[in-house]
Amino acid sequence: MDSDGDSDLIWTASNGYLAIQWNLANVTGIVDNAAAPARVEVSLFPNPVSQQVTVQAGREGVLRIYDVLGCQVKPSTRIVSGQNKIELNLPKQIYFFQFIFPNQKPQVKKVLLQ
Repeated sequence: MDSDGDSDLIWTASNGYLAIQWNLANVTGIVDNAAAPARVEVSLFPNPVSQQVTVQAGREGVLRIYDVLGCQVKPSTRIVSGQNKIELNLPKQIYFFQFIFPNQKPQVKKVLLQ
């Protein structure tokens, strides 16, 4: 369980027993948005892409690229605020671009390489 503001559900099985732990975050439905940092805007184009994609980011962060099996297929790439040109040189298929910014939940975008 963490304190990210989302509900958590944990299942465990031991000695023939099933244990469930449920953290109901924000039970009232009232969320304190004043404490949450603004979400970083990130976009990429074109999509579908051939071998080069442009990433537009609102701040510095890290890009990780995964295939459909969840394997990271390229080393982590530092992205800067503004436009970033990323050479892919990967086989044609679907990829998941994970953007990681400080103090933010990771953002994932699906990209079709054709």
